[in-house]
Amino acid sequence: MHRKSYKGFVIGLFAYLALLLGIAFIPGVNEQLVMRLIMLLTAWYMAALSFHVWRTEQIYWYNGTSFEDAEAAGSGRRKAFAWKHFRIFGVFALLLTLLSCAMMLLGWSAWIDFVVGTVGICVASFMTIPIKL
Repeated sequence: MHRKSYKGFVIGLFAYLALLLGIAFIPGVNEQLVMRLIMLLTAWYMAALSFHVWRTEQIYWYNGTSFEDAEAAGSGRRKAFAWKHFRIFGVFALLLTLLSCAMMLLGWSAWIDFVVGTVGICVASFMTIPIKL
């Protein structure tokens, strides 16, 4: 296993924040699209983070998992644990993207995206609680 480091997590977090701030500077974008982009970026950031955790096996980034427990678990168990998280967040991000595109084409309010995105992120997060190493 790798040495304990949160550098990738911090870099990813700053990249996410930079992208969030960058949305505000896109010329000619209305507030409905801004809200949709923020929700989609957040969902995809969570999926990307869980993919990175799966790829690097740095599962101690997840709350409740210590570095020592992760190291003792072995590569197979770390990968399986992280894959379950990635699957949940990845499927949610994909579904939110499809739903958001459909709602935009239908002219529905971005507030629906916001509510669905916020509730969906909470549900996806709660779905990962029972996943144990």
